[in-house]
Amino acid sequence: MMRSLLSGTAAGVLLVSAGCSTSSEPPPQIEIWEVLPGREMTEVLKKAEQVEQENAAELEALQKLPDDPYRISPSDVFDFNVYEHEDLKVYELTVTPDGYVGIPLLGACKIGGLTLPEATDELKRRADKYIRNPKVALIPRQVKGFAYTIGGRVERPGRYPLSTGMRLQDAMATAWGIAHGDSRGESVETADLKTSYILRDGRKLPVSFEKALLKGDMRHNIPLRNGDYIYLLSAMDSSVYVLGEVNSARHVLYKVDLTLAKALVFAAGLKDTHGDYALVFRGTPEKETVFKINLANILEGREVDFPLAPNDTVFIPKSGLSAYNINWINQFLPTLQMLNLLAGPFGNAALYMGIK
Repeated sequence: MMRSLLSGTAAGVLLVSAGCSTSSEPPPQIEIWEVLPGREMTEVLKKAEQVEQENAAELEALQKLPDDPYRISPSDVFDFNVYEHEDLKVYELTVTPDGYVGIPLLGACKIGGLTLPEATDELKRRADKYIRNPKVALIPRQVKGFAYTIGGRVERPGRYPLSTGMRLQDAMATAWGIAHGDSRGESVETADLKTSYILRDGRKLPVSFEKALLKGDMRHNIPLRNGDYIYLLSAMDSSVYVLGEVNSARHVLYKVDLTLAKALVFAAGLKDTHGDYALVFRGTPEKETVFKINLANILEGREVDFPLAPNDTVFIPKSGLSAYNINWINQFLPTLQMLNLLAGPFGNAALYMGIK
């Protein structure tokens, strides 16, 4: 994906040492790419289309899966009745953890794992021993085992009963939508749709929450199945840091449509001393990718704005530093790594760096 952003004139992969460190750990790997106008967004779109085509077959299959038949699970609650035998009526039968219900005259009956018609037939078979041609009714009162779970940044996370025909959008509505938080006095949605996911049978499905929830793409608004786990990751822990020759260095809460130009607006614009290029650092301390982006091309509309990703660091060098080299980047990496460390689950880099 990363290489699809880039021109074929990119510099390639450079292995560098970690300064004067004597650590036995392998040196970080740094990729430097110069993003050139006119081609990179076309390549991004082509790559996105290729990924979409690869997922299309699975998404189509997910749409065509037959509905899961409801199977009785522990803690489900039923009413039981035999027509014209009021003395055998039982209310609120709860299925035990091992799948049994206790019914007067019929005794302990195992119905766990059966469909409702199968369970009814089983109870009728048992009642046949005592009643001629019994008409048995097993009526669900509470269905707790046939369900999906939705967690993370939604207003009402929890486990919900699964109804026939339910889809991802329905699950979001049931959970009252994406949770909101406060960012500098502004109410913002706190879920990162780009990284949210659905787990089914232990694997992530190729579902885009952005397309399903923001664009109404029915291919990604898939039908749910018993046991699905939906999780919306938090965007509050995902920031973009804007440093260097800007008027107000700061961390910016990541949003789905955050771009380089928008991040610079949050940082109160560029200083007069800014250079011609922006550097965007992306990756991990073990492998960093540095994008070199022509600011004038973007700000003057000659190039499509550069999309940012969660935890990117944007650095605007001073004028005259456009001829940066790998040694300069190596000197900057410790600061970048400290930002990544302090921005983890137990810290806030902004407090330590004086960033607003």
